[in-house]
Order: sequence, then structure tokens, then C-alpha cells
Amino acid sequence: MSERTVPYCSRDLTASFLTETLREAGVIASARVTGFDVEPLNGRESFLGRLDRLRLRYDAEEHSAPASLIAKFSTDKAGLRMMLNMVQIYEREVRFYREIARSFETWTPDCHFAEVEPSTGHSILLLQDLADALVGDHLEGCTPDDARLAIRRLASFHAAWWEHRRLDTLSWLPSYDARADFMQAMYQQIWSSFREKYQDLLPEAFLELASRFQEHVADSCRRLARSPRTIVHGDYRLDNLLFDGSGPERKIVAIDWQMVACGQGPIDVAYFLVYCFEPSVRRRIELALLREYHEVLLEDGVSGYTFEDCRAAYRQAILQILFRVVTSGALLDLTSERGRALARSVARRCTEAAIDHDVAELMPRSEAAER
Repeated sequence: MSERTVPYCSRDLTASFLTETLREAGVIASARVTGFDVEPLNGRESFLGRLDRLRLRYDAEEHSAPASLIAKFSTDKAGLRMMLNMVQIYEREVRFYREIARSFETWTPDCHFAEVEPSTGHSILLLQDLADALVGDHLEGCTPDDARLAIRRLASFHAAWWEHRRLDTLSWLPSYDARADFMQAMYQQIWSSFREKYQDLLPEAFLELASRFQEHVADSCRRLARSPRTIVHGDYRLDNLLFDGSGPERKIVAIDWQMVACGQGPIDVAYFLVYCFEPSVRRRIELALLREYHEVLLEDGVSGYTFEDCRAAYRQAILQILFRVVTSGALLDLTSERGRALARSVARRCTEAAIDHDVAELMPRSEAAER
């Protein structure tokens, strides 16, 4: 391997580095990695980085030795990487796997190595390869049973960190309103380019709501950062969920923890239900799943949190989705067929949810706007 602190891509990896890493992680004892093949995971689009599968070869058989690993690197686009590094996207995921993931078993893939270069944003994760699991697709949606599993598992994770005493000790974990004013200024700065880029693709109702949101981004962030707080995934959608097994034994694993933050739990619930389901399906399952989410919180020890509190935060979180749609559309490369399909479907679903829940009411017009 080169002398870089962090391997920038799979070409920087060596068999000796992988051997040392797996031994330090307690995955292998005496076996040695003699070589590996690299397969880009082209079937799974990653806008913020690169994913490769490493197929490993060893000098001896060892029961625990993994046949393959997933190597996740930050994006090689320097400008985008530096911008994402400013908001600690890559550090958050590395620190999450180092300090949080193992406290909630089977929720995440095993992480054998996690490192980030704070000055450049270069990062690497070496993760368990869950090749047999089914990767979700938020364009296609999922079955009601899988949606229920995703919500229940999410609620248990949120309950475990609900107003936890460690929340304020994790210096790398940002509050959901961190840099709220900066986020609003950025949104306002990119709004014109976003509109020009997508105005022929997106519903007029979405463009109207998103334009009005320019003056409310910071306030929305601050509302969602208020107590009660927990650890939120921040990008909880089917593309980031893996399903394995069937029936009562079916398991779910969450990946892509780059947006992890400290905020109100319904942020994740709203993101999941609005992003991943056609409006007709969402309307049919939404209230029942929101109630189930709240019930699991109470079952797992959360107190003093009413269902009306939950619904109010859920509604605010739907409004906040506008920020994600606009910034993703403006900053990321969504020119592929799937990228444009994602932009169309998410904007349409977001618009319908915003109308259903009258989130415009959460954005009072200023006197200046009225003039």
C-alpha cells in the first residue's frame, strides 16, 4: 500500500494490508490474504462515493475468513468530496461504525476497518459482504410486511438512543440544526440552478413549495433538533436497507450512515414513507405504521411522548424533505436514467405528501414575501 494514511481507492489496497486488518479485527487468526480481485458494484449507484467488492484469496483455509468484503471509499470528485467533508459526511460514517454500530447488533454490517482523513475527506470502510441479502429499491417500494419490519427496527434503534446521556458526548455527531443558517444560505444559493435544471421535469406544485421553503430551512432544522432527541439515520430509504431470510426470521440491515445526526426520530419515518412509496400506497399504510412506530417506542421504554407529538414531528419532517431533494438535485450527478427517475419520483411523492399534510401551513409568509 502507498504511504497514505487512508487508501484512496481499491488500487491502494494490498494483500498484506488486508491480512493485517482482518487479523486486528479478529476475523482471521493464522490465514494470510495472498491476493484479491476487485469488482465495482455497478448495480448499486452511489452518489457520494465508490463501492467495490473484494474477492479474497488465502494461503490456508480458515472457517471465519470472509470470501469477500465490500470496500467503500469517498468520492473521487475533489470538489464534491471537499464540500461533503465540510459537513463531516465521511467522518460521521466512520465514527458511527467505530463507536455506535456494535451497540445495536445485526442492525449494521460488520465493519472490519474504518478510517477518514479529516483534511481531505478521503475515507475507507471495509464491510461485511451481505451478498445474499436483498437490496431494497425505493423506486419499486416494498411489501407491507417489509415496511412494518423496517419501521419496527427503526423504532427500537431510536428508543435505545432516546435522550441518551451519551448524545452530548459524541462530538462528531452533529445536531440536526448544526449550521442551520449556512444550510439555508446554501439552499438559497443553489435554488436557481436547481430550478433551471429540473423545471421541465418536476411538478409546478413542488417548485412552488420548494421556492417558498427558501426562507424556512433554518427554522425547520431547529424544530427537528429539539427534544426529545435520538440518533437518526438521516437517509433511511429502501436503497439503504438489506433484507435477509423470510417469515419471523427475516432480518433487516441498514447501511450508508453518512447522514447520521442527533434529532427527532420521525425524521427517519417521514423520509422512509415519503421517499419509498407511491402516494396511494403511502396513504393506505402511513397512519398505521406511524402508530406502530410510536407503540414500539413506548414498549422499549420511551415515556412522556404522545402520539400527537410524534405526528407533529412527522409533519415537520415532511417539510424538511424539500431541502434534501433540492440540494441532492443541484449538487449530485442525477443525469443517468435512474438518477432522473429518482428525481421525478421523489419530487412527485414529496409534493403529494406535502399537500396531504398541508406543510405549507408550517411556512408562514413574511410581510416582505407578501409584498
